[in-house]
Amino acid sequence: MTIRSVRWHEDEARIAALDASFTTGRIYGVVRGQRSFELVSEDVVPPLVKRRGLAPEVDRLRGLPYVVVAEEGDDLLGVAGASFSAWNRRAHLDGLYVAPAARRRGVGRALVDAVVACARAAGGRCLWLETQNTNYPAVRFYERVGFRLCGFDDRFYDGAFAHETALFFALDLE
Repeated sequence: MTIRSVRWHEDEARIAALDASFTTGRIYGVVRGQRSFELVSEDVVPPLVKRRGLAPEVDRLRGLPYVVVAEEGDDLLGVAGASFSAWNRRAHLDGLYVAPAARRRGVGRALVDAVVACARAAGGRCLWLETQNTNYPAVRFYERVGFRLCGFDDRFYDGAFAHETALFFALDLE
């Protein structure tokens, strides 16, 4: 597996075709206290299936200052994008997508490691991200690679996803 900077002229079509779908039999419910919240793992029957292609994300990813891909031979395994806010020295993991067949093979960790290295080189003090309470596999992955839950927003999404809660995670870099 190779991690390298995106080459849009070569990679755009492969990124657009990347399958970012997932299926899960568990989600995190958010239990709120007056000044606290807790994530509680809940079973989902039937399993939740979220289908997602990256074609709608290509323009957003193209606008990011840092994008890397993971590839093996001619196969695109994943992509990650990041940005940096100088005022608070916080890097933002603006997207991490790994093809289903490449999951649990170290691809996501390698992409996160590349973003962490970039964030540290830019003087970042933390790497921040957002995911959904319904993306149980992503939450577990982020916790495994060292991120910690730092907040939530139950009004973050609109439309078909208004029932979901945004979860925010941070990884200290200093």
